[in-house]
Amino acid sequence: MKEWGLGDLHIDASHNKDYHTEYTDYEKSSIKKEIFTRKIKISADIDEAQLKRLIHIADRCPVHRTLEETSIIKTEFV
Repeated sequence: MKEWGLGDLHIDASHNKDYHTEYTDYEKSSIKKEIFTRKIKISADIDEAQLKRLIHIADRCPVHRTLEETSIIKTEFV
């Protein structure tokens, strides 16, 4: 991929169903939202522009695009 050396790449994905404070109708709704959290660990030293590009590429994945239609997807870097 772009000939970037990412070193070791580790991704941990989790799922839960909860009320989400960023949901616009949070106080009015009793509906729980599907929340997916992906924690990404990259051992290589990459700059912020490369990191943003990697996120953009990951967000274009067909699975991600399908899930985000009805769910919240949070990304964390550890």
